[in-house]
Amino acid sequence: MLIENTDNNITKYQVVNRNTGKPIENTQLLLQNNERRGEKKLHKKLITDKNGFATYISNDRYYNVSITVTSKNDTAIFGNYYLYKQ
Repeated sequence: MLIENTDNNITKYQVVNRNTGKPIENTQLLLQNNERRGEKKLHKKLITDKNGFATYISNDRYYNVSITVTSKNDTAIFGNYYLYKQ
């Protein structure tokens, strides 16, 4: 499961086991969007820490962002995120 919290332009993600709620470390988060006219391309890899957290600081606005979460042999895709800089 992916938990998100945004404050200003800092977004913190936490990946937790969907059955136990325990944080999952060393999980890859791939943030990407489909580049559209007038928008910048986003392709950023993050790795969670021992508490399951990864942080992204946005320096621009990105629409239709999908987040692919990969941990060992498990993959989940979450979509339609909006990342921005205030």
